[in-house]
Amino acid sequence: MPEHTPDPSRAEALSPAEAVTLLHALRDRLVDDAAGAFSEQMQAVRADLAQLAARARDSSRRQLYESGHALLANGGLRLLRHFRGSFCRACEQAIAQLTGNDRDTWEEEHELSLVDANAFERDLAIARLSAKAGYACSQQLTALDRRVAALLGRQRLESDRDPFSVKLLFTAFADGAEASWAGGQLSLILLETFEHYTSDRLPDIYRSLNTYLVEQGVLPKLPVEVDAREHELDRPHRGDSSDSSGSSGSSGSSETIDDVFTQLTSGLLGERAQRGHRRGDRGAHQGAHQGADQGEGSAGGAGASSDAPPDGAMAPMVLSQLIDGLTGLQRGRSSAATSLGIDPTAVDTRSSDLLRSLGASPLLRYLQPNDAATVELVAMLFDCMFSDGELPNQLQEEIGKLQVPILKAALLNKAFFSDQGHPARRLLDVIAAGARGWSGEEQEALLKRIRAAIDNVLASFDDDTAVLNTEVEQIEAVLRAADQKARSQVGELVKRLEQRDRKVVAQTLVADQIDRCRDGQTLPPPVAAFIDEHWRELLGRIYIRYGDASDDWRDALATLEALIWSVQPKHTPEERNRLMHMLPSLLEKLPAWLARLGRADAWQPFLRDLMPLHMAAVRQPEAAAAASPDAADAAAPDGQTQTASTDAHAPPAAERTSAAAADATSPDSEDLPWLMDAGADVEPDSTLVSAPAVDAIQAGQDGDPAAARDADADAGTTSAQAAVDQYLEAARQVAVGDWLEVQQLGSPNLSLRASWISRRSGIMLFADRRGRNARVLSAERLAQALRQGSARLLSRDPLTDRAVARLLLSAAPAETSSA
Repeated sequence: MPEHTPDPSRAEALSPAEAVTLLHALRDRLVDDAAGAFSEQMQAVRADLAQLAARARDSSRRQLYESGHALLANGGLRLLRHFRGSFCRACEQAIAQLTGNDRDTWEEEHELSLVDANAFERDLAIARLSAKAGYACSQQLTALDRRVAALLGRQRLESDRDPFSVKLLFTAFADGAEASWAGGQLSLILLETFEHYTSDRLPDIYRSLNTYLVEQGVLPKLPVEVDAREHELDRPHRGDSSDSSGSSGSSGSSETIDDVFTQLTSGLLGERAQRGHRRGDRGAHQGAHQGADQGEGSAGGAGASSDAPPDGAMAPMVLSQLIDGLTGLQRGRSSAATSLGIDPTAVDTRSSDLLRSLGASPLLRYLQPNDAATVELVAMLFDCMFSDGELPNQLQEEIGKLQVPILKAALLNKAFFSDQGHPARRLLDVIAAGARGWSGEEQEALLKRIRAAIDNVLASFDDDTAVLNTEVEQIEAVLRAADQKARSQVGELVKRLEQRDRKVVAQTLVADQIDRCRDGQTLPPPVAAFIDEHWRELLGRIYIRYGDASDDWRDALATLEALIWSVQPKHTPEERNRLMHMLPSLLEKLPAWLARLGRADAWQPFLRDLMPLHMAAVRQPEAAAAASPDAADAAAPDGQTQTASTDAHAPPAAERTSAAAADATSPDSEDLPWLMDAGADVEPDSTLVSAPAVDAIQAGQDGDPAAARDADADAGTTSAQAAVDQYLEAARQVAVGDWLEVQQLGSPNLSLRASWISRRSGIMLFADRRGRNARVLSAERLAQALRQGSARLLSRDPLTDRAVARLLLSAAPAETSSA
């Protein structure tokens, strides 16, 4: 939908004090309504905690539930009071930051340090629950953000600065729980109950906030609910090759095709041949007597038993008749079922009984052996798929409806068994894989689309596989749209994880870059001190926020190189001319960077030291050496330093630098917002993450070797243990796009996809098909979950690949035994 622009008619007419008054009214309405919604469900919450305590097997877990029940029973109102106070303070601070009434948040020295593991787990839980709850009211939140931005004279609000965000609300509740003497674990349990019992009410609460602002004349033309814009994002899907025609596989690697089909049929037909030889003499003897008794024209007197080979000339005609009968059967014609000798009403589509019944049809006696074997192989293939532990139960019946079309496709083209891009196999695979990672109404919508695709195939498929390709492409389009939303949903989380990942190596990398820029050159003490005190930290923050491929990183390094070169002695006229041309830009960039760092007041003292150094650099080397700060210190009396005259140089430089400093007196949060929040902690959550595993990842496995060894020791994992631990090895082999199934007590299992993996620490981010239910795991923690059986990695191979592989395994013993 078209993007709305703020209507300044009312918002700009408000004074700053009136705007803040409206913001405070929103604050009070939000927290009071949320607290009231939870208070109404307090009795149900206590009942849930009591049931959880009764069912808990672990004594420590049972004590947590009992403590939560007691806290709500005896101090529920106190918790809500703490919740309200925490939210009001946090909201007030966020409003102050947005209105420019807060100090530089980079003044804290501990910003770049790694957070405590318990705090990290808490942040993860808050992020996961708030993202889950926020998704249901995303439209109302988008509209509210626009209106609040209009009140503040902005176009947009950054998500991490929204004073009315769900995350801020949930963080305040967790703070209120801890202030009510609930420990860290209990506060997270209470937060989960808060999310569960308020999530249905939050859309109405945020809708009421929008309605209130509309009544106050703030953007009245903007709808109360606005669709958030999506970021376009494509994910490649299997089967996008240009060769998707019905003849796929007919050309190309025919040796591979023949190889696979031969392996699948050799054991099956070889066993039949052996059975036929054992029964051949007895069958022929009985047939001769029957022929003499019944006469030459008897129907059974063709002399062939059920195992007798058919007349080869009849096989093509019989195959065509079988294909026609299958087409009628898939479209529900009872006459077709009768001609094939099948009772379709007695067939369960969740099993291969339908294909087994076809195997007993008289028509199969007159087919070529390979065609008859194909019927049985397809039945076995569906047996393998129905018994596949990764195929959801709700899909078994739907896939079972495709037994007849799949059999037709295999009879028409034996490449079905070996060509992974065959349209029939792609349809089965996309249905099975596409069902991963959905839940609730979205899962039902996908199942509805799958049923529509299957119905269309049953009604339209004759012998042209184009209809199969069409349905595959439409289902893949649905999955691509979901992937776009998922990538957008986890984009900010991935960004923060990457920032956290870069924190581990930032100090070492920045030191290396500074050494490269210095290149062994001697620096005057004022310049060396300036680099150590300011530029080292500036580079670290830029790297953490944007990485070393950003324009800011390159510009900051170039400015550093220019500064270092500018104070070196200039031996030639060309060097002196270059310095004269460089100085205006350098003397603008240095104070501008300091101002954006929030340290504009450091510029004037440094400028007083820098100007004599520039004057000395353009003199002859002997004069430069005599005018160096070290020489001046040696020649001057104690406590005094030599100061060169800069009358000709100072005025223009002072004018330029004072103007630059005036333009950047305070940090520009609009221009460079990362300066305000680069120290923010990562926000994903996982009920599976543990403190030792997180600390091991944070310790910097790609940085200092000693730190990496300490991290391994803290996590309790030795190299010898890792070498023999198959679960740890499996966890380390996880790649982006792999799926993880996580068990949930009392709820359906979650299927989560690996959306991002750290190249340095190996930390993995998992999320569902829509980018929600995020889990952040280290390899060690994932290995522990795999070992305990609380999670399992799903196969990378498509459903039909797994089924064909099982068929090949079943064929190999038959060949060996017959030999």
